[in-house]
Amino acid sequence: MERRFFRILLLLTGSILLMTACGRRNSTRKVIGGADAETSIVLQENRKTGSAALKAEEFTVPSVPSYLQEPAAQAEFISRHFWDNLDMTDSTMISRNSRAIVEYIGILEQLPLEKGVAALDALLKKTEPHEEVSAYFLGKLKLLLMDPNSPIRNDELYEPVCRFIIAHASELDSEKFQAELELKFIQMNRRGTVANDFVARDRSGRNVRMHKVMSPYTLVVFFNPDCHGCDESMAYLKASAVLNSAPVKAQLKVVAVYVDQSPDIWERAKDMIPEDWICLWDQEGRLRQNEVYDLKAIPTLFLLDAEKRVLLKDATLPGVENYFVQLFGAQ
Repeated sequence: MERRFFRILLLLTGSILLMTACGRRNSTRKVIGGADAETSIVLQENRKTGSAALKAEEFTVPSVPSYLQEPAAQAEFISRHFWDNLDMTDSTMISRNSRAIVEYIGILEQLPLEKGVAALDALLKKTEPHEEVSAYFLGKLKLLLMDPNSPIRNDELYEPVCRFIIAHASELDSEKFQAELELKFIQMNRRGTVANDFVARDRSGRNVRMHKVMSPYTLVVFFNPDCHGCDESMAYLKASAVLNSAPVKAQLKVVAVYVDQSPDIWERAKDMIPEDWICLWDQEGRLRQNEVYDLKAIPTLFLLDAEKRVLLKDATLPGVENYFVQLFGAQ
């Protein structure tokens, strides 16, 4: 049973690119178009509307009781009852309702993390007796929450999915090995913890320790000049009215780290980085070799506080802007 179950899961997730090269993520974090065309369309529609307003095609989501007036209470109710009317014995029904999974994740993101995780735990437990339905959910959740190019990537919500796979896969199953690796990266440099330190070479050839960068806030950007997504992100960062406003610039230091080993590209990297940023080169490739950070895709951004605690992990630039808008009222 286990081995057949995870063969199904492997087929469902086989098109997901887990080890992406540079240039496959940009500031809008596009979904890999060929991996799941319908999900890609749904995500594009959700970005246009600004909310998860799509309706399930074959089942109805229970109505929120009238006595629940607070938005937080309504979201929690929906998260616990969203799938109540889904026939788990019909493996084709959920595939006809794949749009609903995107809507469901949008609801979970409105909840405190522990409640979102609890809702996912309950969903996975509910699907467990239904092999193909369970495998379908696992594949979709992996695509949406863990793929480096997903615009709704959220590794904290993916953690219960990893734990479910680890608990149910056989010891020799490749899916279990992959889930263990993903769980390792999820638990690394997570929000609220001190980010892993590293040493890299600056423009003058001097070694700089990241933890020694003195600033109330530090934005670490792992990049490669040959990466199209990196070019887009760098242009966005340089032009951002919020991040270049006086109150933010006074407290934010940008540390741009070239993560590959080409001396020629490093020379170009130095030229494209503004003088008021710290530009570093991981010349020996230790960041990837020692798995100091999860760099499956670049650019990868971390926003840190003065003590180098992680405020935003694997952030988007709009997310960084929003952080400072909330903090300073920067426009």
